[in-house]
Amino acid sequence: MKPLDRPLGPGPWVSDDAKQKWKTPTEPRRFRGWTIVCHVPQDSPLLSHVDDVMDCLHHDAVPGTWSYQPANSLHMTIFPGLAERDLQNPETLPKWLTAAEDILAINRECLRRIEAASLPPVGPLSVRSEGLGLSKGEVRGELSLPEEDQRKRVAAFRDAVRTALEWAPEGHEDYRFHLTFAYRLKQPDPPSGDSLDVHSEVEKYVPQGTLFDLEAPAFYVIDSMVSFPPILRF
Repeated sequence: MKPLDRPLGPGPWVSDDAKQKWKTPTEPRRFRGWTIVCHVPQDSPLLSHVDDVMDCLHHDAVPGTWSYQPANSLHMTIFPGLAERDLQNPETLPKWLTAAEDILAINRECLRRIEAASLPPVGPLSVRSEGLGLSKGEVRGELSLPEEDQRKRVAAFRDAVRTALEWAPEGHEDYRFHLTFAYRLKQPDPPSGDSLDVHSEVEKYVPQGTLFDLEAPAFYVIDSMVSFPPILRF
């Protein structure tokens, strides 16, 4: 496997996100909450490379190293919502919520506020790949919105959601759009990594500059990383 030609970033090999979302490479954990995302359409040319990416990730790796993200769940997050784990940190919640509230009740109230706000429409999006991120704990494609009109629509929409909820997640202003292919579930042994990392191999299948379309964003209720049905389309 070709070594990575640039160093990976700081952080753990196995993230808290990975531990909370995946039990085994093919079995997700319960991870309830809500989010607003754009799915990759099922007829997208990008999906023709997903099997190649998965083969690349799992061919040379120790079994169990990477999660298997189903192609039909690939998405770009527009506005990260709330998850059950957030209830452990009351200071991060909207002021009108309390940690004592059930996540299902929180989902309903957030949806009610968003519906009542008559948010500006967004519609389908066209995105550009900016190469793979350098996280040790996941393989993710960094994305951008190349068209100014789309950037304005998405920015206005994200701000309108923040206004409707009187809340936004930490990092809202600096949020970077991305598409996660897999989470690392095992630390490499030995834990050195450029030569053990697969980022540069995966990048061949989604090179920088690749353009592809996404479905219009929707409010999704999350049960796990492979089960989050759309409730409201924007």
